[in-house]
Amino acid sequence: MKIKCPACAKLLNIPDTAAGKVVKCPCGRQLKVPGGAPATAGAQSASRSAGAGGPARPATPNGPKPRPAAAPRAMPAGPSSFDDGFFDELTDQDLQPVKPVAQYGRAVSTATSPLGDKLVNQYASQRSIGEGLVQAFNFELASPGIRIAATLIDGAMYILFGVIGFFAAGAILVAKADPDDVSAQNAAFYIVLGFFFVPYIANMVLISLRGQSVGKLLLGIQIRNQATGAPATFFDGFLVRVFGFNVITNIPILGFFVAVADLVYLFMEGHETLHDKMARTMVVKYQA
Repeated sequence: MKIKCPACAKLLNIPDTAAGKVVKCPCGRQLKVPGGAPATAGAQSASRSAGAGGPARPATPNGPKPRPAAAPRAMPAGPSSFDDGFFDELTDQDLQPVKPVAQYGRAVSTATSPLGDKLVNQYASQRSIGEGLVQAFNFELASPGIRIAATLIDGAMYILFGVIGFFAAGAILVAKADPDDVSAQNAAFYIVLGFFFVPYIANMVLISLRGQSVGKLLLGIQIRNQATGAPATFFDGFLVRVFGFNVITNIPILGFFVAVADLVYLFMEGHETLHDKMARTMVVKYQA
């Protein structure tokens, strides 16, 4: 006879002599072979009579008829066919960090670079980029208060030089007896223009060389590049961060909202303003 294993769905050839016995499938599942019905009550009594020495009496036809043993219901192959140990729990050994792979001609290095630490800090959580870089490069962020104070110092310097220029131009015009003298008017104009550009040129040079404006220099803070940690240069520190952002803020209506948003970002986590994001810079306490 043939029996289908409910565990592995394999068809097994079983000899008839194994009816009623338990056989084992190659997959390890134990099966009971159908057949081999037990003797009826009449047959049992007849065998007892024969054993006692009397003639065997046939079983009465009214006795209970033997019922064939029901074949085991085939079970579809399912998750039970998997090894129970396949889904065991993770151990401490499974959770160990991945070791660096050795490459031919290169020594295995476990040290991380500042840029690698920057990327880890950047994507490990939702913190600002500036805060992650401060930890990567061992910097200390400048507080919003000291940054505002540095901006006010720069603004006061612009106003001071502008006032000096206007007074100097007025003195030249007063010194000339003829108010319509073209040469005097030209001299006054260039004096005002020169005093107006002096603080801008001073800040441009300082930012390009040191990453500091006059106000930041006096208060001991510095602009640094987010990618390298180096002091800001002419391109990112002045051309993009100062000049480019001032062009945007001087746009009517739009510039006002941009300036307000820039101030709001200063007080958020990481103190990363819009012009910091635009130039990819950060402002930290000065380090030589």
